Amino acid sequence: MATQLPSPAGKRAIKVLPLTGWNLGLTETRTNQQGYEPKQVTITTDGACIPNPGNGGWAAVLRYGNSVREICGAEPETTNNRMELRAILESLRCLKEPCRVILRTDSSQSIGLLNHTGIKVHKRSNQDLVQAIISAMQPHEIQAVWIKGHIGDPDNERADFLANECANALTPSRCEPRTGSPDLAAPGYPPARACAT
Repeated sequence: MATQLPSPAGKRAIKVLPLTGWNLGLTETRTNQQGYEPKQVTITTDGACIPNPGNGGWAAVLRYGNSVREICGAEPETTNNRMELRAILESLRCLKEPCRVILRTDSSQSIGLLNHTGIKVHKRSNQDLVQAIISAMQPHEIQAVWIKGHIGDPDNERADFLANECANALTPSRCEPRTGSPDLAAPGYPPARACAT
């Protein structure tokens, strides 16, 4: 059963789809400074916007060993690039300790940012997310991998489905936006932590 976090007027809350066995928060593996290898986590992210600009959704599939975790959320009046970046940021915020991260995305602009070669691409827009991602990357060893979208990669297809589902949920014909509480997905508010166990 999905957990829905509260959201303010005009914003969609982060939806977390719980799966059993997620244990990134355990401390049985220590970081390299303590003599142990960090955990290896594979993250696949995607963003969607219907239309672009318009209602947006983001999603990520996080894998550690045999455990899988899915996170997703939505924002009205946004862009596809912003949703791609939001997916990366929220997935990195889910990690409770320094990890080796293989971050997979079909966004070439996001790959450039993650490899520190595309920061110029994002200089004019989305600076709040770019700076937050750069900060969230600091404790981790990140290998960014570009994957071609929509060719049958299971995690990419799942992230795409969840991101589109969240974006579509904001369309008035499908459901009414929720109102009344702080937006946990917006810059300036505490980061989304619903992905933690």
